[in-house]
Amino acid sequence: MFPRLCLLALVVVSAANPWTRVRTSHLTVLSDASEKSARDAAQRLERFVDALSALLGGRVAADLPVTVIAFRTEGEFDRFRPRQDGFSMNVSGFFQRADDENLVALSLSMAAGMADRVIFHEYAHALTARTGVVWPLWLGEGLAEFASTFDGGGRAVFGREILSHADYLQTHPMLPLDALFGIDRRSLMYNEDGQNVFYAESWALVHYMIVGD
Repeated sequence: MFPRLCLLALVVVSAANPWTRVRTSHLTVLSDASEKSARDAAQRLERFVDALSALLGGRVAADLPVTVIAFRTEGEFDRFRPRQDGFSMNVSGFFQRADDENLVALSLSMAAGMADRVIFHEYAHALTARTGVVWPLWLGEGLAEFASTFDGGGRAVFGREILSHADYLQTHPMLPLDALFGIDRRSLMYNEDGQNVFYAESWALVHYMIVGD
């Protein structure tokens, strides 16, 4: 049984742009999309947390409150996209940890299925951040990509193949493991030039570690 969603308030930013707040037992969703979109996103995340808890044999929750800011359009999300060295980073969503709250931000206007992948990916960061341990970047991003394929329709499924990653690795050279392990948040391989191979190879390695023979 999934927790019942509780709509707390409608926060009106302007007459043409109302924001909806939906709160569940694990998170709060703020969105300027429709009320239904906000509720649906919250419900999918609750299923994700419940399924992950069942997989790990215990309750899984972030150590700090999690607020998901779901923008209606890509243009609205662009204004809040993280910047580095004066340039917007090439990300579809992001996770930001603070002293009293975890924040996830993304746009709901992505292609079908991509918004779910982004929201599960970023929420996985909120769950792993609770350990207080600084994870190697490849491991944190690889695990988040593994979790991003969660399918909560009917029987819950984790670990589906990400075809774009698999196709990329079949047609491009892979990084040596020492190079992959050495990438940090300041590396060009993480931010721009090698982003595709970094995410694809990190996902493939974590997928092999979890479900490989």
